[in-house]
Amino acid sequence: MSAIKHAIASKFNDGYMEFMDKTWYSKAIHFKLDYHSPAYVNENLTVKSWSDASNNRINCQIMRDNDCLSTFSISFNPDLKYTPGILPLSLDVIHKDIFGIIFNGENFLSIRNRFNQPDISKFTNAAAEAFTTSLIYGVWNVSKFFSRSKGAMLLITSKFDIDPMFYTMQPDAPTKLKLGLESMGNKSFMSAYRIIDYQTKTVINKCENISVFVKDGKPEALPEQFKEELLQKVPVKALTEKPQPLFESIPQNHFTYHTKVRASDLDYNNHVGYGGVVGFCLDAASNAASSKSSAYRFDFGNDFNPSCIHQKFLLLRGQLLFDDEITVDTWQGYENNSLYFNVRKENKAVCQLEFIIDVQSIQKCN
Repeated sequence: MSAIKHAIASKFNDGYMEFMDKTWYSKAIHFKLDYHSPAYVNENLTVKSWSDASNNRINCQIMRDNDCLSTFSISFNPDLKYTPGILPLSLDVIHKDIFGIIFNGENFLSIRNRFNQPDISKFTNAAAEAFTTSLIYGVWNVSKFFSRSKGAMLLITSKFDIDPMFYTMQPDAPTKLKLGLESMGNKSFMSAYRIIDYQTKTVINKCENISVFVKDGKPEALPEQFKEELLQKVPVKALTEKPQPLFESIPQNHFTYHTKVRASDLDYNNHVGYGGVVGFCLDAASNAASSKSSAYRFDFGNDFNPSCIHQKFLLLRGQLLFDDEITVDTWQGYENNSLYFNVRKENKAVCQLEFIIDVQSIQKCN
């Protein structure tokens, strides 16, 4: 997908791809992948792309030197019309009002990682998409208020609490997802989502997000109409609108991981969402663990199993876009059970992240 996006952006003159615009993906009607051989971490691969204009198709070969590892093709219907901002309203809603929404999450846990656990990075993206869909239902009326005031909400911090039960859930386990507004400050508000096991009523995953109202790139006081309507039920709290950093500096003994943003890392806003950032940090932790880096005091075995994470803290300072080359610095705290991650583009920090580790879970994984 990244190679095709590159070819289209370069206006590659083959009589077909040069005429495709940024809505090309929405016109895809059929994908075909023939998988021959695996590729491995840090391998240098070449992707060849070309068009079959008579069949409205783009073909790709993924190569290691002269060996073809996979072939891939996408067929298109050029007449499909792209309508921005429309998501399928397929939620089984139990309750909703302007303050929140509760709906059944059938197969919500089917997104798995290589340990056959719910994937905590891609799972974050799924929850974010559900959040966006809930806005279409009119929950909070956030989009209406902010569009009137020509402003936007900017996520700045997230706190995740993960119950150990989350990692043992079956892919088809019935769940409920509850999204709601928790509190409001002068320029910001806190929202939260909870994933609840249907049978035990246990909150297996909880996330609290603080978002700031931004206008012309600067934090502004929340619109009065927005506050008047929502203050009927939502308490006012002094929220942290300039959060403290998770760490002040990077210790000398740290592990460094390099990667590049691919098309598959982008969310529906066409940048890397915080689920993607978590994914980069998990990859960095896996590389540090497998290389037995001295930056980690704990022995995670030959790979980093995320089931030892019981809390995550995320502080966003910028955004990542397609093709950005990024660096992740990671280390373990000297006096605690935390793993820290500094995500940067060139020398500019984009995100700070902290995983708080359950030591007993490490022993179970090993």
